[in-house]
Amino acid sequence: YVFQLNMASLFFVPAVLVVGEPKIVKEILIDPLSTKPKQMYGAMEGTFDGYANMFTSNGQFWHSRRKGMSPAFASKHIKRMNLVATQKVDEWIETRLSTFIKNDQAFDVAKEMINVVFDAIIETAFEYNLSDKEKEDFCHELKLSLLEFIPNAYNPFRKAFGMFIAERRRAHLAARRVREFSLKLIDVYRQSKNPTKDTIIDRIMNNDAYENDNQRASDITLLLITGHDTTAFTISWILREMARHPKEQKELRESLKSVDREEWRQSDALKKVVKEGMRLFPVASGGSI
Repeated sequence: YVFQLNMASLFFVPAVLVVGEPKIVKEILIDPLSTKPKQMYGAMEGTFDGYANMFTSNGQFWHSRRKGMSPAFASKHIKRMNLVATQKVDEWIETRLSTFIKNDQAFDVAKEMINVVFDAIIETAFEYNLSDKEKEDFCHELKLSLLEFIPNAYNPFRKAFGMFIAERRRAHLAARRVREFSLKLIDVYRQSKNPTKDTIIDRIMNNDAYENDNQRASDITLLLITGHDTTAFTISWILREMARHPKEQKELRESLKSVDREEWRQSDALKKVVKEGMRLFPVASGGSI
């Protein structure tokens, strides 16, 4: 499960170890002596407008901020997140899905789930009500940024001559606009008279490990990127498979009908469906591309 990739003889870079065992990966990540290779993670800072965050940084910078955020994932906040997510799904069913069904209209389930999940994350983690225009603009700018910086993260020529490449220049503008949205969430929090204690935005704003708002905005952007697409695409694949397998869909529906909605998370049938969906279509964070 651990492989060594040695490209030093070809590209003059240090050997890279690739780990494919989740337990080993977890041990590495929680080990305070472990460091992320700068040449691998630092290259992605373009996505965050050049500012380091928990994903691209090492040492105390990373551990202190990650540790400071952990109370935001206490059980009471998870319950609040689940409640808001349920409300968003109900709203989507009533306002969007019912219209699709009435008009016998096809729709992009991934796009719809991204909108639902993104709304839930913004409201629960950052206590902000997102307009449709803001959502559309953010996802558009994020897509432009990720399409340039992720595939070309290790292309030295793309970085060196970026000023002459229209797509690269536009990606830098997109990354700046994404950061500006994260800074807006910070401003909204400061203007709030009674913010909820220990939400993600509350933990970030009251963590002395951050030196300035640009560092805070970089971690906010990171959480927005890694949080919405993985969840949305996982749900989308599962819904697709449910539509293709009506027998399993019926069995799951009957199982969920037999218990209150608050108990759905304890449903073995639902757990099996979710796990099988994740097994068949494992999703990695890379933005809504």
